[in-house]
Amino acid sequence: MATSDGRDLTNNVIRKPATIASGGTVSNMLFIGGQMIVGVDCGSALTSTALTFLNSIDGGNTYRAVENANDGTPYTVVIESGKYVHISPPLVGLDKVRLSVGSAEGAARTINVIMVP
Repeated sequence: MATSDGRDLTNNVIRKPATIASGGTVSNMLFIGGQMIVGVDCGSALTSTALTFLNSIDGGNTYRAVENANDGTPYTVVIESGKYVHISPPLVGLDKVRLSVGSAEGAARTINVIMVP
């Protein structure tokens, strides 16, 4: 059973939809507030195959790419339309996040970000 804020009362799972506008590559802002991102659930019409994360620590004024700790390259998730992608280890320590896809979408698309406390 989910509450109006996307929280699943049974498993404590939080689902937040990120929308990428038609012709766009970057989603609206999602308030993560330190929750652990454990997966993304991609809509069935998504055409992009790569997803990166942009994080803001200044209240949403500036966004920077989330990078791999080991090599400094952007943390990239391979995605596919209609699929759930598990993120392991989870992304932690993020505040305000935007998703960025590798190519412009032909129509508005939704990717659900799955989090746990």
